[in-house]
Amino acid sequence: MSWQEQYRQVLRSLNRIQDRNKSAEDYVDELSHFFMDCWHLKDWIRYDAGLPPKVKAAITSAAKKKPFLQLCADVANGRKHLELDPKRSFRRAVLIGEIELRSGAARVEYVIVDKKGGGRRLLALDIAKRAVNQWGRIITGQGLTLPRL
Repeated sequence: MSWQEQYRQVLRSLNRIQDRNKSAEDYVDELSHFFMDCWHLKDWIRYDAGLPPKVKAAITSAAKKKPFLQLCADVANGRKHLELDPKRSFRRAVLIGEIELRSGAARVEYVIVDKKGGGRRLLALDIAKRAVNQWGRIITGQGLTLPRL
């Protein structure tokens, strides 16, 4: 699989979480997959033998600095490792117990807590859309073409 295929997988995951007409459990599962797919795109880019080393390094470095990709990292790593290691986290995104079903449509909020202790509420779907936009700017900024579905 190439980084382009992984990017398409991110887009498919985004499409799945935009369809919120499902159970809360299924929606949370699909959110978890999205955040993991999205954050791990950096690994697919980093290990792609067809990309120049400078491009790989620039993309990986930029991804670690983008706030919505940082949130994806924290959610993905928190889900993967049960707990988020504060030394390895960017902002510490925490899933709160607010899952709403409105006419069968799931809605999940995350509380975003920065390392200084402040917090704000963001919808998981908004985080996902912004993260994909950040990937697009990073990738095209290195002269690469974004694959489409």
